[in-house]
Amino acid sequence: MTGAAIYGILRTTNAITDLVSNRIYPSVAPQSSTLPFITYSTVTNTPNETKSGASKVDYILIQFDVYGDTVLAVEGVTEALRATLDFITPGTYNSIQIDGASFRGERTLYEEDFEVHRKSVDFQFRIKYT
Repeated sequence: MTGAAIYGILRTTNAITDLVSNRIYPSVAPQSSTLPFITYSTVTNTPNETKSGASKVDYILIQFDVYGDTVLAVEGVTEALRATLDFITPGTYNSIQIDGASFRGERTLYEEDFEVHRKSVDFQFRIKYT
């Protein structure tokens, strides 16, 4: 469910689509994908436990991987991701109520087998349930 909200946010943000078009994929990109592109996946989902019942709030850590043929391409997409998601305006996105999101860290990598630059960026989302 959270993936639909994330995809909707990224797909409707010009700063993102100007760089990757519609190349935004859950978990794995097709092998034939043109660079640069973004993949995203859930790392952890931690409920906010209560004494009175099921959690009404989850903290979901999402990892975004940005792939590109140059360091500059990867950094440009990463900066656009951070500008879009860090402290996002609370609201309902594709029927998912996001109460906020915050940047949690990044790692720069190089995929030698594919000769591709990659940066992994983590954001924590606070999701509210009614």
